[in-house]
Amino acid sequence: MGIENKNLYIILASKSERRKDILKREGFDFEIYVPYTEEKDIIGEKYSEELALECAREKAEAAYKELSGGSQSSPVQSGLQSSSAHAVGASAKEGSQSSFAHVVGASSASAKGITEPSATIIVSCDTVVVNDGIIIGKPRNRDDAKRILKSLSGKRHRVISAVCICKDGKYHLVSDTTYVKFRKLSGEEIENYIDERKPYDKAGSYGIQDEKFDFVESIEGSMDNVVGFPIEKFKEMLGGLA
Repeated sequence: MGIENKNLYIILASKSERRKDILKREGFDFEIYVPYTEEKDIIGEKYSEELALECAREKAEAAYKELSGGSQSSPVQSGLQSSSAHAVGASAKEGSQSSFAHVVGASSASAKGITEPSATIIVSCDTVVVNDGIIIGKPRNRDDAKRILKSLSGKRHRVISAVCICKDGKYHLVSDTTYVKFRKLSGEEIENYIDERKPYDKAGSYGIQDEKFDFVESIEGSMDNVVGFPIEKFKEMLGGLA
């Protein structure tokens, strides 16, 4: 039997607004903890299926270690931040000598209306864009964004998102792949999109969820996967956890 969502205590190890939005849309209640992880320099490398899975797992491992008191907390964000209106009463640093279950299992479960969570899990995700077998990351600057979008113009590329669930110190991983084809883009369209959307925080230099985004000619697979969180795969994985 899988985990019941209503008693599930989720810690999302990500600061991505897009991943937060997908989980909220699907009715999941969660809190955010951004662990300290060093960005891997994978841009320009040949893609392998294990890469996104490896990056997702590293984020979950870092969060688990920090919340267990084994490392320094994130310089980006200390403690847990609730996705709901309820404030979290304690920083993850407090109780650093305690077990993971103690640190995160009781910090705000009552505020969520959960008297005894059926499971506490950490969820992390990583998304990569692959064009002609080569990984495309986030653009370094405006010129790089132009170069990336030009390389995608009129072509079919892959978007791979991997999810890692950490439960009881064990890691469960899954990934999904979506194929996206762009129509031919003019230089002016590329320039205007970059000026209006400033896609510097997005792998592939674009956000498929952006308003009036019309670069896509066809898509094969999950739209949420392209946005950055393969929600259906996540739900399937939850259903398989005892």
